[in-house]
Amino acid sequence: MSKTRNQCTARSTAPACIQRTEAIRAEQIRLLYANAPAGFVATVLNAVLLALTQWQVLAPPVILSWLSYMLVLTALRAVLVWQFQRYSPDSHTIDRWGTLFCLGTGLAGLGWGGAGVVLFPVTSMPHQVFLTFVLGGMISGAVGLLSARMHVFLSFACPTAVPVILHWLAQGDRLATTMGGMAALFTLVSIFTAYKLHGIILASVHLRFDNADLVASVMAEKGRVEHLNTQLTAEIAERQRAEEALRTAHEALEVRVQERTAELATTLAQLQAEMHERQQLAEQLRQAQKMEAIGTLAGGIAHDFNNILAAILGFAELATSHLPPSSTVWHYLQAVLTAGKRARDLVQQILAFSRKQSSERQRCHLQPLLKETLTLLRAALPSTIVIHQHIAEEAGAVVVDPIQIHQVVMNLCTNAEHAMRDTGGLLEVGLEAVDVDVPLAAQHPALTPGPYVRLTVRDTGHGMTPEVIQRIFDPYFTTKAPGEGTGMGLAVVHGIVLSHGGAITVASTPRQGTAFAVYLPQMAEGAPPREAPPLTPLPLGKECILFVDDEAALAALGQAMLERLGYEVVACSSSLEALETFRAAPRRFDLVITDQTMPSLTGEALVRTLRAMRPDVPIILCTGFSHSLDAQKAQALGINAFLMKPWQGDDLARAVREALGEGR
Repeated sequence: MSKTRNQCTARSTAPACIQRTEAIRAEQIRLLYANAPAGFVATVLNAVLLALTQWQVLAPPVILSWLSYMLVLTALRAVLVWQFQRYSPDSHTIDRWGTLFCLGTGLAGLGWGGAGVVLFPVTSMPHQVFLTFVLGGMISGAVGLLSARMHVFLSFACPTAVPVILHWLAQGDRLATTMGGMAALFTLVSIFTAYKLHGIILASVHLRFDNADLVASVMAEKGRVEHLNTQLTAEIAERQRAEEALRTAHEALEVRVQERTAELATTLAQLQAEMHERQQLAEQLRQAQKMEAIGTLAGGIAHDFNNILAAILGFAELATSHLPPSSTVWHYLQAVLTAGKRARDLVQQILAFSRKQSSERQRCHLQPLLKETLTLLRAALPSTIVIHQHIAEEAGAVVVDPIQIHQVVMNLCTNAEHAMRDTGGLLEVGLEAVDVDVPLAAQHPALTPGPYVRLTVRDTGHGMTPEVIQRIFDPYFTTKAPGEGTGMGLAVVHGIVLSHGGAITVASTPRQGTAFAVYLPQMAEGAPPREAPPLTPLPLGKECILFVDDEAALAALGQAMLERLGYEVVACSSSLEALETFRAAPRRFDLVITDQTMPSLTGEALVRTLRAMRPDVPIILCTGFSHSLDAQKAQALGINAFLMKPWQGDDLARAVREALGEGR
């Protein structure tokens, strides 16, 4: 725009340039009014659709007040557009109409921004996402309709987006924070796109005026040539001057064409760069979706595996109760129970690793975790890679999240396996207690002098150059071939180590291998652990219990365990069968125990139906894994106890007794 103004000043006087600037601004305002009807239609349709959708989760007076505001404001703006089209103001009086249009757009933005506050349901994530989707759609539509004047677009986009972004971030949980960040990123991308489109529109308007000037210039030149042609018979020199003038004009036109071509080439290069950036963002999004799919798959496998483990542990526990401790079979069954409990803990690790279950830091020794991880790795690594362990048993305790440390070891060993995949080699894993001195602490600001536990992972692979080492912990940086790595493994390791107050070092030489060292603060040895309280007899009872699980083996197991404690148990392997049984005699049952994930009718839906028939009945909900229900939500539903599979007999017995006591 600055270049065009300079050209305008060179060709004409200052008043002419001012007149042209006013004409361009008037053309932008006319574009806004021409595009306005489409925006009004979108506003009415989206406002009505949003009101109907949120009607189920918000107070109707609030929705009607907001909808009335939007419809009245849209009607007033439509009247303004009609008046503008009726009077067709010229360039000197059009600024007032532009101000009125900007004011109406700002009020509309405040109305949509208000929807991000008053129509934001705190209890329904789908309605929150739908509201955000509608606001994002309105901003996307505004990019095409309001980009003719950038401040008009901003007066709509900023009031619309900021409230819902702040509302997302204010909720505090990880998903809401992620949604708030994505909404903010979408708003910034929309503003950037509107800015680019604004530049294109402005260039188009300037080009239109330039073409008009050029046509006028050519017409004037044509008239002068015709005048020279009338004098051609009288004076040859006049004709030569006319030809020279025509040739000069042609050369000037070629220069102008070359300049326009260069500008188009620059614009094309910018568009290509933007397309490359969008492709990178799309690839990152696909990777995030793939990781989410892996987490969902892990959760589903864990659910089914928990049901199997529940049957194995439960029937083994029942079998041991009928055998004397001196029996050989009793000892065999104890081994089965021990292995089952290890499998149960492994499932919990899988759920925590896939972010389907929370995990917390605890004081522990890393030797058992490291040995178990290497045992799993031995089965996964090719036989051409030899694993050597150097694990010091006297290494001290640390306060860590075991799941995250397991992930650190897996990522480092997997990275080493990639470096030795073609040639094979030696993978050395060590654990020892070290004292970090002042020089080493000075090299790593995250460390302070003192006792640490050092975990080392060393390979004999192809190694890395100094340039690669400088970027080894950068997210999405990878030297692997496409499809073999995401570039996030070492970045995740680096983040986990720093979050535990430790540090990670790397040393590598091309064709000689790589060594990683992880330093974790060592905890001082505290008081010995307290002895477990003595076992108390399982509580007995005589109440009638309805036990529901779609796994027939688990239904039979629950019935057998509870009948052994004296209870009367009616077992159902179908939620619909259980509902009919309860409906036939709702006062017969003193307690209901139900699984969550079942076909036809989930445990949550069954609970709501049973409570509608008998609000005072105590209910225990069991699940191995659920996307939609956890202990906190179960408590909000009024459920008396929440058991995670695989449960054991003593857990079930005490939960039943507590629920019956609470119910009474």
